[in-house]
Amino acid sequence: MGVRQILSPSVQIFLDSNGGYLYDCTEQILSQHSVHEGNESPPPYLGDFPGVRGELFSQAKAAAQWLHACGYRGTASADFLLVDYDELDSPVVYICELNARVTGATYPSVLARHFTPQGAWLLRNLRLTRPASGQKVIEMLRRRGHLYLPGESAGVLPINFNLGPDNLVHKGQFLCLAPQPDKCRAFLEFAEGDLPVEWTFDRD
Repeated sequence: MGVRQILSPSVQIFLDSNGGYLYDCTEQILSQHSVHEGNESPPPYLGDFPGVRGELFSQAKAAAQWLHACGYRGTASADFLLVDYDELDSPVVYICELNARVTGATYPSVLARHFTPQGAWLLRNLRLTRPASGQKVIEMLRRRGHLYLPGESAGVLPINFNLGPDNLVHKGQFLCLAPQPDKCRAFLEFAEGDLPVEWTFDRD
């Protein structure tokens, strides 16, 4: 149908009594079945498409204003389809979903913007093929110098552990923080080498 690729950006929103704030733009990482498995900010392709970031925020602003007029207050997100057509120089931006709730990107985005306001971040949901203790996971990252500590410019910050009946970590969310997106992806690779067990990407 003349479509080169379809991308899935999202704009995070805060709404309070005074108005709204568009505070981050992420790319949703989806599986082959379009199941959410993580987020990346900023979307790595925005530099290739001048004007797209402005259009994303323009549509997100309209959505935020509508939500505010309806009386909603709290966290939200506007999700988009970015469709790259063969015959067009720039992708077409379609808003496809408005989430008036906490989303999978809300908490990591707030943490990332607190610790590295001008930096990049990457969140992946990882399932360990052999469960391990949370202490062991953190210690392995620390020992290799890859655990994020306040005041550092980069590192891996485990932000959520899902424990099984054995009280071991079966799945977790790992937030990679760095000045640039490629450094975030490098820290995800470091984590793969640091952790004592193999892991696979998983859904929220």
